[in-house]
Amino acid sequence: MATQTRRDGAGQAKQPENFVQIHPGDARKHGISEGDTVVVASRRGEVSAKARITRDVKRGCIWMPLHFAEARANLLTNAAGDTVTGTAEYKVCAVRIHRADPLRASARERDQPAAK
Repeated sequence: MATQTRRDGAGQAKQPENFVQIHPGDARKHGISEGDTVVVASRRGEVSAKARITRDVKRGCIWMPLHFAEARANLLTNAAGDTVTGTAEYKVCAVRIHRADPLRASARERDQPAAK
């Protein structure tokens, strides 16, 4: 995970933790504010990330980077790939999003192994 995107410290210094971009209208609908910890869940799994409220994404859509090993967005999608090039398909899936319950999040983080 992140063998290229986090190899040097520049990216880590600019963005040290996972985030999810959310349209302002969707954030209001779900009671999410800038910087809140949110849970993004699909039928395959869930990850936590910090909310970034922005009009850079369309209403009804979110966007997350894929390179944070400690909050792997790939857990939400599938492992399908292009058989010719061997690259992963564009990662798209249906998800639910909600503000994280701090008590539940703390327990979940304690149970997860430390990122390497």
